Amino acid sequence: MSANKDQMVLSVLFHVRNGNGKNSETTLPHLSEGARNIFPVYKDVATMRASGQFTPAQIKDSIIERIKKGIYKAPARAGVSYMLAPVMRVYPTTPDNKVAVTVSMPHYMFYAPYVTFSDLGIKPDAKEGPMMVNPGEWVLGERKGPYGYIIVPANEAEKTKIVTDNKELLKRLVDYKPYFKIAPDGGHHGM
Repeated sequence: MSANKDQMVLSVLFHVRNGNGKNSETTLPHLSEGARNIFPVYKDVATMRASGQFTPAQIKDSIIERIKKGIYKAPARAGVSYMLAPVMRVYPTTPDNKVAVTVSMPHYMFYAPYVTFSDLGIKPDAKEGPMMVNPGEWVLGERKGPYGYIIVPANEAEKTKIVTDNKELLKRLVDYKPYFKIAPDGGHHGM
């Protein structure tokens, strides 16, 4: 893959808002608290994957073990991750689902370590915000997942502006890899 295409994919996957309120692109998706406590997990997973020396199961087991040993810690204070990309690839449900989908759902993620669905009165299968995600809970158990988030979708006007402002990027992504095409049911903005 060329450097330009690498940068294009990184840009759309890590599109965030910088401190002055303007959209910018960076490879660091979290503010300082996330950079200290959440980003190292993503970095280590990427490093292990890139090495080719680990299976997905070995990576998962390694991350779980590091969380249990306290190598990876929950955010110490409140924070937010601005996930305002016009498109993203996700696994839509539990870890046993191995089918990634392309969606358009710009959103804000507020750190919520160890918080459960019942704490917030949110149903696990909620289709509209706010929602909650705590992937660690699926494998570590209730109240043991340090990387929980409360997810609040961007409002319709902001979503429309993000998609409109990035229409050319979205076209280039689909030209690069057809799986970046957003299905009609793949978010709020079918392409």
